[in-house]
Amino acid sequence: MANFVCRIIFQVSKLCTLLLKAVRSTLGSQGWDVLVPGAAVGKLVQVDRISPGSLSSSGDEPVILAVSKADGDEEVAAAGSNILGVILLQELPHLSHLGVRARQEKVVFVTCEDDEKVSDIERLAGKYVRLEASSTCVNLNPYITHGNDGNFGLKTLSGSSSSTVLVRGVHVSSFSASKAPMSSQGVSTGVILLADADADAMTSGAKAAACGRLASLSAVSEKVYSDQGVPASFLVPAGVVIPFGSMQLALEQSKCMDTFVSFLEQIETAGPEGGELDNLCCQLQELISALQPSEDIIESIERIFPANAHLIVRSSANVEDLAGMSAAGLYESIPNVNPSNLRVFQNAVARVWASLYTRRAVLSRRAAGVSQKDATMAVLVQEMLSPDLSFVLHTLSPTDRDHNSVEAEIAPGLGETLASGTRGTPWRLSSGKFDGLVRTQAFANFSEEMLVSGAGPADGVVIRLTVDYSKKPLTVDPIFRRQLGQRLCSVGFFLERKFGCPQDVEGCLVGKDIYAVQTRPQPH
Repeated sequence: MANFVCRIIFQVSKLCTLLLKAVRSTLGSQGWDVLVPGAAVGKLVQVDRISPGSLSSSGDEPVILAVSKADGDEEVAAAGSNILGVILLQELPHLSHLGVRARQEKVVFVTCEDDEKVSDIERLAGKYVRLEASSTCVNLNPYITHGNDGNFGLKTLSGSSSSTVLVRGVHVSSFSASKAPMSSQGVSTGVILLADADADAMTSGAKAAACGRLASLSAVSEKVYSDQGVPASFLVPAGVVIPFGSMQLALEQSKCMDTFVSFLEQIETAGPEGGELDNLCCQLQELISALQPSEDIIESIERIFPANAHLIVRSSANVEDLAGMSAAGLYESIPNVNPSNLRVFQNAVARVWASLYTRRAVLSRRAAGVSQKDATMAVLVQEMLSPDLSFVLHTLSPTDRDHNSVEAEIAPGLGETLASGTRGTPWRLSSGKFDGLVRTQAFANFSEEMLVSGAGPADGVVIRLTVDYSKKPLTVDPIFRRQLGQRLCSVGFFLERKFGCPQDVEGCLVGKDIYAVQTRPQPH
């Protein structure tokens, strides 16, 4: 029976692929999807994946990448400071980590899955091309260079106006954050409760500070309604933060601080090629992964969370979730951790600390002009939810800069499906902030959803199940779809007003309750 069902699903999938191609042809989209609009000129280079430092030897020559595959966690600028555009030959959620970073770095980013168009792209490899992408069309054409000064125009589209600027090298992000403590003096030896709103960017990072403010706003959100009477109410998962300096305290207690400082100095100037940087990053991560949080931290966690709790252990660095540096998905998150399993919990915290020094993270900060010694890591510990749906909201349209709507991408199960760029399409809803109109822009077609079993052990494992869309209200029930779109819009607009700028909000739906898990300034 299972094989019979699988054959039906496969045949329906093939039919849908053919229908989608026909629809795209009719609409004239030619299989393109635009994540970051704009225009760029550069040499078209074919690569299998976006790899950190992979184009470091190409100098200042502007490049447009044609990329075969992506996981959704890549960092474009870390792959090369001269990348001005990306053509990805697979689907990707618009609000995935990779999409968010490309938007922040102002790299023109499109996807294409049409076989004929892909062949046309491949024939242009090695040649100079001009890539133009807007919400209505994409054009890729050969470009005849004039002169040899290496300067090329990049046109950025912003609302109804556009401006042309000469670009050479990386778009350096602004950096404003607390400095990394090089000792544990004056550092809290326990944890900070998010519900007490004591977590701030100086002690715990922008992500933890935003989560603390979300906890405060949750209490008043139940009294807020949109113009159409839709509630903006939301909940937040219970949580604490292990503040900055806790890793340094663990280094001092294990008598490894001198070794750590030595590695840090070497990483600052290590070359990305030849294995030097890779070896140093591996050694530094091994050193930190062996650390143990203090007894005060462990006792606080055991006191705050029940023994059978399912937790997620997440990063909150001073170099992420900033207006000029989102670093979305750059650092580690460990799901489904049990606080009563001391070894597992300690390892999870140490892994998050160590993720500050992956090759990709080091190169990302280097590309942004941030010194490695200035980076530090706090750790968020939150209740692990088991959602029916997960979502990412942008309160400003990332493609046409429309301030009047909230755009949502929604996936079944855990949000990792969206954030990591799992191949497939999410549900896409665009909801009017002032008129309550909900437009369905896409239906989900992910083959699997990731779940955490509430009845099972908290062992760091998530399960994957085949999605049955005939049982998903968001697919089959237009009333549910409209109501959810309006509720998400109301929540997103409320948070945008409270934080004072467009927001990139991650959250989920558990039963009938909307949870906001985190929010950050939306890259623009």
